[in-house]
Amino acid sequence: MSGVQVGTFEQPDETIPVEKATAERINVSGVSVWRFVFEPGWRYTQHFEPDPCTAPHAAYIVSGTLHVAMDDGSTAEGGPGR
Repeated sequence: MSGVQVGTFEQPDETIPVEKATAERINVSGVSVWRFVFEPGWRYTQHFEPDPCTAPHAAYIVSGTLHVAMDDGSTAEGGPGR
């Protein structure tokens, strides 16, 4: 790969309408980077998709708290700096 590629959420490549959330995607060097903004009370199974998502995820939380509950019963909670 040569050169530098820069993406910005000021002009996302894709915006997906999601109830009680904003979902935007930019493509940088062939990698999709997503930004989600969730309203309080947002639930994946209620507001986005009824089936579980099996794709791997990584998250960086800027503000607020995100609670995650997996089908196997494991849970995690994240926020800025943790």
